[in-house]
Amino acid sequence: MKRIIITGLFTSTILVPIIAFAQDVISTDILVDNSTGSIIEDQVVVAFNGVNTVANITSLGLPSSADIAALHYVDTTTILFTLKSAGQLGPIAVGTSDVLQWKDGDITSIVTGAELGLGPATGIDALTKNGDALVFSIDIADTVNGISISHSDLLTWSTGSSATLLLEENVCGIPHETDLSGVHLMNTGHYLMTFSSSAEVGGVLSRRGDIMECDPNTKTVTLYRRFSDLGDNWASVSLDAISQSADDFIIFKNGFEN
Repeated sequence: MKRIIITGLFTSTILVPIIAFAQDVISTDILVDNSTGSIIEDQVVVAFNGVNTVANITSLGLPSSADIAALHYVDTTTILFTLKSAGQLGPIAVGTSDVLQWKDGDITSIVTGAELGLGPATGIDALTKNGDALVFSIDIADTVNGISISHSDLLTWSTGSSATLLLEENVCGIPHETDLSGVHLMNTGHYLMTFSSSAEVGGVLSRRGDIMECDPNTKTVTLYRRFSDLGDNWASVSLDAISQSADDFIIFKNGFEN
């Protein structure tokens, strides 16, 4: 099994099964005073070990006015991301549909929204990867390379090709009015998804701060993780971005765990 990532971070011997998990990674929409005592700001990336322990908080060196819209976590040295608002990051003029890479403290542009075929008012608000290809959703409906795209459809793009429709929102039972705000493609082929508001997705209630798991082959949706379970400080938090670390840690699974 594996766990996730989000835009905010974190002997008697008994024979029990050993399960390897990846860390959950997120970025939040507002500052959170986490129940473990760590302050999580909305322009940092937070990795969680297990249920609620912050493994690490990665600052990308963004100004406090910046807010991460989408991210794909590669490892502790490399993160792909987009921003909610256009601005200037050092010498780089950044649009809301530009995909950026933070690597060892340096920020570079991977691809611009114009190169993806997105309109000037369109932003990218969910981002993951499938091998070398980017997988993403946009924040408003747009016509991309001649195809009508909803704000919860998934598109894909790789170097040397045009952005194309990958997965329509109805495959995962996403209501047309509901905005997909974070996505991660698991190694099972399932998608982890989070939404900017509460909605019934695939027949299952998704609240703000929930992460849902969609199997596109069977078109079934289940609850993956509920961040509001971390305490009252998380009650009004939405997840701007989610991802999943490949940095496995080990837990001991007993009969009280799912």
